[in-house]
Amino acid sequence: MLTGIFYGFLLPPPKKKIAEILGFFAVMFIVMLAFYFLGQWLHNTGHGPKMKAIVDKMRRWPFGRRK
Repeated sequence: MLTGIFYGFLLPPPKKKIAEILGFFAVMFIVMLAFYFLGQWLHNTGHGPKMKAIVDKMRRWPFGRRK
């Protein structure tokens, strides 16, 4: 059964279940926590200045050096 009209096209009903959607967000949340704690660990083990240098290079990248 087709439901809903979007820009003149008939759209089928959503096939994903709410559990799949919530599962996706749960996995993404865990991945983001892993990156957060990885950054904290790198900072605490002395890699903070190196990461800061990389971020500064990325900020200047499209425009060259700062004046």
